[in-house]
Amino acid sequence: GGEGERVQVGAVFAMDTRSRRRCGFVGVEAAQWCSWYLGRRVRISILAIDPFSSAQITRFNLSTTPVSPASPKSSHHAPISGINRRPSCQFSHGGDVISETSLPASHRAPAAPRHSISSRSQKKTQFVLEVQPCPENVIIPPSAQHMYEKAKELVSKRQLQRAARLYDSALEIAPQFSKCVVQRASLEARLRTRISLLSRRGMVRYERSVTRQKNILRAGIRAAPRNAILWQCYADLEKRLGQNRRARTLFRAARRVDPMRSSVYSSWASLEVSLGRLQEARALLLTGLRRAPKETRLYYQMGVLEDRAGRGPVARKFFARGAKLEASAAAEKGEPGATAFCLEGRGILEYRCGNVKLARECFARATQQDPSNSRLWLCWGNLEERESRPTAARRCYRHGTTAFPSAPQLWQAWARLEEKCGDLRAALRVS
Repeated sequence: GGEGERVQVGAVFAMDTRSRRRCGFVGVEAAQWCSWYLGRRVRISILAIDPFSSAQITRFNLSTTPVSPASPKSSHHAPISGINRRPSCQFSHGGDVISETSLPASHRAPAAPRHSISSRSQKKTQFVLEVQPCPENVIIPPSAQHMYEKAKELVSKRQLQRAARLYDSALEIAPQFSKCVVQRASLEARLRTRISLLSRRGMVRYERSVTRQKNILRAGIRAAPRNAILWQCYADLEKRLGQNRRARTLFRAARRVDPMRSSVYSSWASLEVSLGRLQEARALLLTGLRRAPKETRLYYQMGVLEDRAGRGPVARKFFARGAKLEASAAAEKGEPGATAFCLEGRGILEYRCGNVKLARECFARATQQDPSNSRLWLCWGNLEERESRPTAARRCYRHGTTAFPSAPQLWQAWARLEEKCGDLRAALRVS
């Protein structure tokens, strides 16, 4: 249901709530004409089919509600020609609107039926389509929750095989446990990094691991089809595997399920940028900003995209808006630790444009907001190093390694700086 796309609707069954008789139609509007003709409520059942195994995953119960006119005079004296008027039909599900006019000609509803009905029996009808959402608060059995917590402890101790078995046991008890599904899929990706690809046996094990991870996500989606995180995880997996068309399909499904989730737009836009489709990425990011206007990550991506396209002033505006949101978040938090991605992007942009002083100010503000971000200290140190200020660069590397000691890039950059300055003892001590 994206822009410029067509949605095909198969057989839709309209059932009279009184006689319980079911008639087959093609197109959603045919059921609406049935409701308009009968003058009473009609129930529509739409089955959501899993595209991977053609299995039913959920059912949507929709209804058309005929509403009597406010003025009885208009109903008794309605013209006969009003029968041929086709009411507008829109089915909104997850933010994407599926209209009857967007369907192919073969799937559209036929013309209005011509019957000799007296004007007294005609009623003006207002059609309301309502989707019954799945329950948001899913009850997880205590045994599955206990296994999940125990598996997380084993992962922290790097006992990955035992953790995987516990995750599998928890999913057997509660397949709708979405957090467990995500953790199990990510753990399978970690286990796959240990497989050597130098032998044929290693390649076979690698393919089996990929298939296992896909099956885990598919089972989770079937158990919890209204969870957008699972759809996005599956899309990210296909994106890493290079299946771009399948990844787009899964991103669309995640967007339909939860149109307000900003991470879907962010990950989808990164896919389009990697393929060089900047216009599509820009449209996705702007849609995400309209639906999540306080998401700083989207402002950062939009600024980087505009900077890459050579539109510096527009990129500055996005970086400035994102920096304001980051500063407000840091003020609400009351202590350092808030993100500062937009200030980092603004500093890199100003340095490329030759505004070194303004770039330093951006990096100084960014490190005050997020002092434990090793990337900020590394970028600031590289800036000072390129400006032939080794003392300032050394100070940046020292602060960065103090705040984040497990950052190898900072230690390497500091050692390389000491080597350039001719102090080999300091370079060996740092490295």
